[in-house]
Amino acid sequence: MLSHFITYILRHLTAALLPGTYKPSIVTYKPVYTVQQRRAVALELIPIGLMQLGIWYLCGGNWLHYLFAVVVPLLVASAVTMTYIWTNHRLKPLFPHSEPLLGSTSVIVPRGMNWLHDNFSYHTEHHIFPGMNPRYYPEVSRLLATHFPDRYHRIPLHEAWQRL
Repeated sequence: MLSHFITYILRHLTAALLPGTYKPSIVTYKPVYTVQQRRAVALELIPIGLMQLGIWYLCGGNWLHYLFAVVVPLLVASAVTMTYIWTNHRLKPLFPHSEPLLGSTSVIVPRGMNWLHDNFSYHTEHHIFPGMNPRYYPEVSRLLATHFPDRYHRIPLHEAWQRL
């Protein structure tokens, strides 16, 4: 779980940069990218690489310092992200059509986590109103619980994790 989101990004980045329709078997779907889009993705890697080089120098060129400044936080972020993604998407069956009330779960987390993660725990709400300011998701949650109590699924994070 620590590296799942990292490998997800890397495998899809690899697929995006590969020419034509070639796709590694570990990538579930590859959109059709134009040469210009692939070039733009490759060019975006330059500032990322330069930032990492800058962090390396700020860490004194020390691998151990770099490990704790970049790698460990990246693994923690991957674990937190995947905890949300798995609990939000894997507790309910998939439907052939978009049905966010029946196919996703919102989890209850401590208030500070909602603040820190911009109300990402209100995942069903995100699927229903993806463009809405997340500040309003708690109100949407209350309305969903009131109007769709048999379909809206919101449970504590630890319970969702146990069910997985």
